[in-house]
Amino acid sequence: MKSTATMTAPPRPMVNPLLAATVAIFWLSVFFGVVWVRRYLSVPERNLEDWFGWLERGGRKKRDVEAWGSRREVAVSDAGLEVVGRRNKGSVKLAWEEVCAATAFKRGHYLDDQVSIRFNLADGTSVEADEQMTGWNSLCDKLPERLPGAPPWEDWFVQLAQPSLESSAISLYRRA
Repeated sequence: MKSTATMTAPPRPMVNPLLAATVAIFWLSVFFGVVWVRRYLSVPERNLEDWFGWLERGGRKKRDVEAWGSRREVAVSDAGLEVVGRRNKGSVKLAWEEVCAATAFKRGHYLDDQVSIRFNLADGTSVEADEQMTGWNSLCDKLPERLPGAPPWEDWFVQLAQPSLESSAISLYRRA
C-alpha cells in the first residue's frame, strides 16, 4: 500500500528585508572603504599619517592648496614672524615688538570652523594666520615665549572651539 500523502518542503524562514538591506549596505561600505583606503595610500606622496589626519579633520581637506599655485604658511623666528598669503600675493613680515595685541578667533563656516589669530600692529594694521597654514603649530607653541602673558595653546583652544559652528574670540595678548 502506497501512501497518498505528498511531501511538502519545510517552511522557509522569514527574512526581514530591512535587515537584509542593512547587511548588504554594510558589506558594500566595507568593501568600498577598503578599496578607497588602498587607493588613497597607493599615491606615493600620501602615507598613513596623512590618512589619519584626514580622519581627525572629519574628512575635510587641508586648505594649503599647492595644486592651485598658492602657498599659505607662517614662518616663526626669534625676531618675529612671516605670513605668506594666498595666491602668492607676497608676504608680510612683522617683529614681535610691533605686536600691540593678539586675538584668537573662530569663524563658524557652514560645515566646519576655522581658528585664526589676528596680530594688531602699532601702525594700526593687522596680520592674520589661520590653522590651515603650514607652521601653525610652531606659531602656537612660540606665542607664550614671544608675547609675555599669552596663554599656552592648550588653555585657549578648547575654550575657543566650543560650541561648534559659532563665531567666538579670545584675547591672547595686549601690550600694557
